[in-house]
Parts: sequence; structure tokens; C-alpha cells
Amino acid sequence: MQRIRRNIISWPVAASLLLMPMTALLGGCEAVAAVASKVKPLPKQPAAFELQGMKTAVRVEADESKMGSAAAAFDVDPVAVSVRRALQAYAKVPVALSPTGAERVIVVELQASEEEMVIASPFAPSSAAARVRVLSGEGVELWPRDGSEGRYVFAAIPTATAGDAPEIRRQALRLLGDEVAKLFYEHVIEE
Repeated sequence: MQRIRRNIISWPVAASLLLMPMTALLGGCEAVAAVASKVKPLPKQPAAFELQGMKTAVRVEADESKMGSAAAAFDVDPVAVSVRRALQAYAKVPVALSPTGAERVIVVELQASEEEMVIASPFAPSSAAARVRVLSGEGVELWPRDGSEGRYVFAAIPTATAGDAPEIRRQALRLLGDEVAKLFYEHVIEE
């Protein structure tokens, strides 16, 4: 059984190796490039900041002084839950529900997107943005070290419809949480 399985797995590789010279003769370099692009490994993005297995808390803020009335529309839970789940699953970091006792605190400051700025837009807000910083457990800023307000992260769902606005907003915020978490672990770059 083991031998049959090995032959099935190696068959596509063997076929592509046999077909590459024929493809080069018949189709030219473009065809070889197409085959090669399917065989090479996908590019990866390294973590922007390594949490190094330290107990980490996630604090999500929607500051009314910076966002105006748009701050009331934000439910911060979808972002926090998405970040916590991805950190546990992919970054293998222990996650604290509260900053008390945490060695690192990821601060996600939600930003008003362009859709919130458009008055009386018939479209549901299908994007979300945030600035992300990392603090020590004592409150000292660790990242980014450039003195900025934090790393800007943006996420958008593909369609902006006049559908169920609260559900579309939650989807955009969950996607934003996934994008924030990717700052802290190596991941495949999606094209």
C-alpha cells in the first residue's frame, strides 16, 4: 500500500518533468514559465514583530476623539477575537484575555475608513482600517520603533452592497483582525 501511494504522489512531478522539454520546444519560454510558476514554492512574508512565545493580550480601541461619530458604529469584539485566534493557531503564542499579567499587549486602534466619511452612503461599510502597536506589560512601546502612531493595516471584503450593514461591518472587522495577526507570524503572501 505504501509503494502505491508513493507512485501516485510522484506521478504528477514525473509527468511535469517529462513535459517541460516538449513544452519548451512546442510552446516556447512562456509555457515553461507557466509550469515553473506552479512548481516553485509560494513566497512568504516574515513576521514584522516576533512575540517570542510571550503571553500576549489584545486591546482594541475605537477612539471617538479621533473617529468622531463613526466610533459608535464599531463593535471591537470581532477584531479582538480574530487576532486572538490567529495568534494562538499560527504564531503559537499564549493569549491573555486581559492586559493584566501579559508580557506583551497588542494595541489595535481602529480608524474610520473612507466609507464612514461619506455622508448618507447607500453602501454598507465593507472595509476596516487600524493602526497597530505593541507594548510591554509595563506599557513601554516596543514596536514600531520609528515613533509613528503604529503600523497601518487595511482590510476590505470584495463587495460593497446595500445589504445587511451590521453583518458586512462584522465581516470586514474579522478580516481586519486576521490581517493584524499576520504582522506577528510568517505567512504565505496571497496574490
